Amino acid sequence: MTQASFPGFEPEPELTDRIFFAVMPDGAAIADIHALTADLKARHGMRGRPIVDAKLHATLCNLGDFPGMPASVVARAQQAAASVAAATPAFDAAFDVAQTFVNRARNRPFVLTGGDGVVGLAALYKSLAQALLKAGITGALLYAVWQWR
Repeated sequence: MTQASFPGFEPEPELTDRIFFAVMPDGAAIADIHALTADLKARHGMRGRPIVDAKLHATLCNLGDFPGMPASVVARAQQAAASVAAATPAFDAAFDVAQTFVNRARNRPFVLTGGDGVVGLAALYKSLAQALLKAGITGALLYAVWQWR
């Protein structure tokens, strides 16, 4: 027996693409991250392996998961980001707390967070989130963490 189909009741599309804004570390910061990773792993008996350098980042705003790359969302997000970039002076970020959280049963990412050292990132997030809201994009989230596994 086959299941009847109902017009207009299609299965949910598969979410294949994630859109988010992140700040990437420069070469010197990546070297510092490698040194810190080795030190913390040795001192605390951690066994996980670091992710590749290209995935090191501080997530600012997660715009969501989509079935394909929605051109209109990307265009509006790019315009919002360009306006923020033009009005934001350069700043340094410093993370001073190492922690983890349970992401999935066997996935406990090791992340760095910070207090006063991430004030610039917090300000950038606030400006970006406001610009995204003005562009009609909602749901932006702040993580402000460097992450590696």
